[in-house]
Amino acid sequence: MKVTVSEKGQIVIPAPIRRQLGIERGARLEVRQKGGLIEIEPLPKHPILAWRGKLKGKRSLTGELTAQRAEERRREDAR
Repeated sequence: MKVTVSEKGQIVIPAPIRRQLGIERGARLEVRQKGGLIEIEPLPKHPILAWRGKLKGKRSLTGELTAQRAEERRREDAR
């Protein structure tokens, strides 16, 4: 779909796209430039809740630091 940029630099996201993505009045969007493209991504209404479960099964920061320190110790002992 084609849109026109207003004098203020604004665009209208077509209604079918807004409905499909659940973009409502007051929604927050992330705008990024990648090469010659503009990316627009809807942000979750509750950003903290959106992260729920994303790190499940991943090693914690503490675990990662502990593993790095253990590797450093092995290298020091090998010298």
